Amino acid sequence: MIPIVSTLLLITTLFAGLVYIWFRPGRAYVFDSRPDVPVPFGRDMAWLAVRSTDQAAVVAALGLVAPRPANWKTGTSAIYEPALRASCVFVSPPVSGWTLVAGLPLPHPAPAPFVDKCCPIIALLGQKFGEVQYFANDDIIDLHAWARWSDGQLQRSYAVLDTQVVWDSGRPCRQERALGLSLYEIRGVEGRSGDIGGGLIVHPMAEHVLRLAETWSCDPTSLSSESRSQGAGIIAYAPRAWRVERMTEMPAAA
Repeated sequence: MIPIVSTLLLITTLFAGLVYIWFRPGRAYVFDSRPDVPVPFGRDMAWLAVRSTDQAAVVAALGLVAPRPANWKTGTSAIYEPALRASCVFVSPPVSGWTLVAGLPLPHPAPAPFVDKCCPIIALLGQKFGEVQYFANDDIIDLHAWARWSDGQLQRSYAVLDTQVVWDSGRPCRQERALGLSLYEIRGVEGRSGDIGGGLIVHPMAEHVLRLAETWSCDPTSLSSESRSQGAGIIAYAPRAWRVERMTEMPAAA
């Protein structure tokens, strides 16, 4: 009798443990609103640099959901936290006249058959704030990208996704040329020798994206306590409209 009772108790205990694991409440994340010094970020990340010091206006323009105060430390931690990185976006306190919006939920440059939701966001912010820049470097999906809107139009956009050139609009700027990037069509070039190929750098890497960000606005990996920043930032959820979506109809071939 005793062994049976012991077995039943063991089974009951194991079952109770499984029920707790299955139905326990999710971890509560606490965001500190006390202002602190800038915290570097930018590796394996996407971000916008908006020429504005009005965080609330940037949040409203992007349609971010459930915004709440978060300082640099807790805000940047959230966008790298596995449980939050797919849904959260951090809007920084202004840094030298720029507000940075960082998070992997930001729409990425998308080739067909997916809808490009990134360019419309750049245009929307550019029309409202005058100048906006987009950067992305993500070694997991092999994405490296940059874009710049100023003077009422998209001046330049370039993006490579897994060796496929997704964006290539406008002329390469002086800063891009200084990076030593040839930016030829990548397919079939890397293995060649002679006038094209061989030692040429044809695929941008994270370092190129960050160096270009530094010349255009600021390199977020180089932020320090000396960077001019005041107040707390904002953490929020990305809107559903940013989710990856397939085109309903394929565009006609040129």
